[in-house]
Amino acid sequence: MHTSDVVIQSLVSDGFWLVLVIAVIAAFRNEIRNLLNSLGSFKIAGASFELKDTRTTIENYVLLTNIMVETLTQRDSAVKLGELLSSLNVRQLARFAIKYAEDVPEDAKQVELLTNIALIVGQRGEIDSAILFFDALLKQRPRDLDILNLKANVFSNSNSPAGSLQAERIQDDLVAERPMSGIYRFNRAITKTKLNKFDEAIADLDVAIDVDYWKRKPDFLHGPEFQPLHKLSQFQELEAKLRARRGVA
Repeated sequence: MHTSDVVIQSLVSDGFWLVLVIAVIAAFRNEIRNLLNSLGSFKIAGASFELKDTRTTIENYVLLTNIMVETLTQRDSAVKLGELLSSLNVRQLARFAIKYAEDVPEDAKQVELLTNIALIVGQRGEIDSAILFFDALLKQRPRDLDILNLKANVFSNSNSPAGSLQAERIQDDLVAERPMSGIYRFNRAITKTKLNKFDEAIADLDVAIDVDYWKRKPDFLHGPEFQPLHKLSQFQELEAKLRARRGVA
């Protein structure tokens, strides 16, 4: 069996991965075609790839799709990749999410990949599709705090009162379970601000300072989402507390 046959067979032997390969090829077909047409060889992570025939063969499609899949399993790289997609590509991923959400795999790496796809879809405005996908993931992992947090963020980012209320309910549960989590406090503060619950938002930001959330997000108090708080004396007290915490005069 040729190496190319082994690559293809290993990718499509699992029905889930076969579906995913097809979905990613559809979403990234232009990017893959441009790579294949312009490159004779390239390197990724120290490995060299020779494309003797730069035409779009199935072997090269699958090889580059495998690279795309690996990219989608990493949260930061997946988000960056999602920012490059056209609206059409995002809708294609959304359709994939809806169609295959009921058959969520058990493997942790596959779940992480699917979670990142749902995140991309939600961040690009396909709120309903993202929520359906998150709900399907949560059927198998009902207490997965990462998925719950991402679902809440998608609701909050919908910028609708109903979405903010849905986000608040999830975030209240998350904070109850992990009261000293800076990220959960920060995210809930955003939602509380959108709901005009300024005292509660201030309280969450106060805890975020106490647990040194600024080490993860140095300027977290001054995002546009907290603009409504800036006029409050309590917010100015938070700024002074943060400066003291960081040792800044």
